[in-house]
Amino acid sequence: MLFSRNVSYICRNCGAELEFTPVFAKVNKAVNFLFVAGLIFFAFTQSGTSDNSSSRLIIYLLVMTGLVVFYMLVQFFMISFGMYQEKALPPPEAPEVTDTTDVHEAEKPVYTKEQQEIIDLYAYYEKKNRDETEASSGAESIPAPVPEEDLCTNHEPLKNWRTYMPGANDFVCANCGKTITFVPEQKRRLNTILLAFAIMVMLGSFYIPDVVLWQLAILGVVTLAICTLIQYLFVKKGRFERKDETSRR
Repeated sequence: MLFSRNVSYICRNCGAELEFTPVFAKVNKAVNFLFVAGLIFFAFTQSGTSDNSSSRLIIYLLVMTGLVVFYMLVQFFMISFGMYQEKALPPPEAPEVTDTTDVHEAEKPVYTKEQQEIIDLYAYYEKKNRDETEASSGAESIPAPVPEEDLCTNHEPLKNWRTYMPGANDFVCANCGKTITFVPEQKRRLNTILLAFAIMVMLGSFYIPDVVLWQLAILGVVTLAICTLIQYLFVKKGRFERKDETSRR
């Protein structure tokens, strides 16, 4: 609850839901804003330096950790010594009271005793006739749907530009037209390789001093080309199955 903007607590004595008084609530929001702004400011001020040694990285992480610890200490003192008030709960909505019985009774037509007996007798014979008709005809049983067999023995993705997009797992079979996907082990292997490559690119870009826009653009194009090549190899040599079979498992 230290990082919540609209924080609320439970009183240990009576169990009521509490919140900061308006003054302390404003102070809490200001502390949250200054903490986030400080993290962003420190991160941007350190990104343009040319020293990319391991010691600078350790100092960077220590400073960020120190900011978090300092923020938690400030929140601890505010929670311990702040002023609270009982949280105002929204009033419960009053249930809409409508006496439907009186309405139906008022709308119900009044019949004489002979008319009511004729109506009851007609309803009885109508129900009897309906029951005999259903019993004579019998309800036809609906057969259970038979799962569609996979008659395609060689699933092959339809070749288009979406097929080779890095991270694409769902394709359209060029032979049967069904939605297919990688078998589970190949899907896990592809996602692991792409994730590991992305992490290596991020770590490598951290040690490039004074990165400019055109360098980032070249790095992005090279990364996309390598990931597309990895995707191409998996599509070329991969094994596929129907997607609905994967969801049933």
